[in-house]
Parts: sequence; structure tokens; C-alpha cells
Amino acid sequence: MHNFNLNKDFFLRLNYSNDLRETGSAVAGNGFIRSLVASRYDREESWSAAVGYRIFPDVHAAVFVARNTLTPTYAYQLQFDNQWVNRFQIAETGLSLRYVKQERYLSLNGKKIFLSSRFPLVVFSVTQALPAWQAMNFRYTAFRLDARQLFKHRYGGKTYLYLSAGQVNGLAPYGKLYNGRGASLSSLYTDDFFQTMGLYEFTASRYVSLFAHHNLGNIFLNTKFSKPELVLYHHIGVGHLDHGSAQTGLNLLPFDKGYVESGLGIDNLLRYKYANIAYYGVGAGVFYRYGPYQLPNSSDNVFLKMTLSFTF
Repeated sequence: MHNFNLNKDFFLRLNYSNDLRETGSAVAGNGFIRSLVASRYDREESWSAAVGYRIFPDVHAAVFVARNTLTPTYAYQLQFDNQWVNRFQIAETGLSLRYVKQERYLSLNGKKIFLSSRFPLVVFSVTQALPAWQAMNFRYTAFRLDARQLFKHRYGGKTYLYLSAGQVNGLAPYGKLYNGRGASLSSLYTDDFFQTMGLYEFTASRYVSLFAHHNLGNIFLNTKFSKPELVLYHHIGVGHLDHGSAQTGLNLLPFDKGYVESGLGIDNLLRYKYANIAYYGVGAGVFYRYGPYQLPNSSDNVFLKMTLSFTF
């Protein structure tokens, strides 16, 4: 990557990669903890070029072109041009816009080191598949929106909201669709994911999900090693799948009836100071799956999670 102007975040990035990528575009984001239990991957060989520029103080834009080859490592085929195929050459171009309030950086040896920013954070992208560069004749258009906001209340509590939405117009292989953002296999709480949903339980070409949690603040006691905070969680989502009959090998299910879960947690049940500037905290939460996709056995709808936090 070459930076032409650090103040304007004006860069040119050329990239080649040949690696495994977890299938499903919706896993992007705060998914490191969830990625530790991932099991479904595409082999992706990709060439790409991107140019980015800060067009306004709080808005950064980037355009890109890419040519990639996706090879599923699982049993899967797509009916494309009247034949079943399981290897996909795809060319894409796209635009992304990122809005973040008052980002602060430290310049060090020609590089920018992120320090802090304020909410809200909004990222929007549009991707267009092209029949170019010896790629297959895919012509889908994909949209993606992610927005985060934090509200701090006068009495001391705070509410965090994360909205994620996406849409793929046209026929696209499974690896370019969205999964339901499930993270049930992880014993750790994963921000911005459904704690009770299976990793690959649902698939969508159009979806919208909202993740909310409200921290009521410190309860019971406040000591050097324990400062418990009560947290309420509520997560909802809905997703529709187009062209399901054109795909085989996997049992692809939408969640168009609406997926719902709620939870109750205690953060910072145990904590310890790090370098005299911050605290690591350990807590726990319990989550319950209900609504149209509630499982028949009540106990199977209950999930216990450990929570980790880092506060100043």
C-alpha cells in the first residue's frame, strides 16, 4: 500500500492473496472470537486494487476492482448458465463510504496509529459483479450497511445499538451471500452476533438485524477486584433467501419469520488493573432463544456465555 497523503488518508492499495476465507459476507466485523470456532471456508484466490480518500473530515471513500476465484471446501454446487458448477471466477467493482466522528490518530514513522473516535460509526458499500477479465457472467449487485451508536444516559447507564443490513440482487454463489451472524458454538460472548444461533444455521440474500444492549451500571458493590454491572440484551433479525432452488449440497434456510433472542448479563464480576491505566473484566451472561425459531426442547434454547471487557 502506498500513502500519498496521510492527512487525507489518500492511498493506493494493490493486493494478491490465496487463502481460506470463511463463507458468508455477514461474518465481517467484530467476529474474531466467533472465527475461532468457524468451520466452513472457501478457498479464495484474489487480485484487487483500491484507491481511498477522505472526502470530508468525517467521511472516507474508497473504490476498488477485484478478480477472485472461489472454490468451496464443502459440498456445494450452483446452477449457472444451465449447468451445475462448484468453482467461481468473479470480477467485481465497488464503492465504500465510512463515516466516523472525530477520529484521532498518532503519526509515527510515516504511519497513522488509531487513538480514538466518537459514535456514530456508519459504513455503506455497494459491489457490482462484472462479466470482465475472463470471469463468469455474474451480474449481481450487493449492498451492505453497518451502523453503530452509543447513548450515554444522565443516570449513568449506556445503550449500545448495532444495525446490520444487506441485499444481493441477482444470482450469486453461497460464498457471496450472508449468513445469519450466529455464534452459538463460542463459549465467549461475541459482540454484534446472535449468541443462540448456529454459525451456519441460516442464509440470506436480503437481511436486516438489530443488536441492542443496555448497561445499567454498577450494582451491589464497587471494589478493586469486582465492580459488577448489570446488562440487558435484545437481538432481532429477519432474512430472505432468493434463488434457493439454484443451489444444492447445503440445506440453506432463511429466517424470514424473524429471529429473536434476549439475555441478561453481569460484566466486571471480576476485574484487575492493567498497567495502572485500564481494567480487564470477566463476567457472564445467559441468553434465551424464542419466537418462530425456538427449539422444541426448552433447555436447548438457553446458552451461557462468558463476557470479557476492557475499560479505562
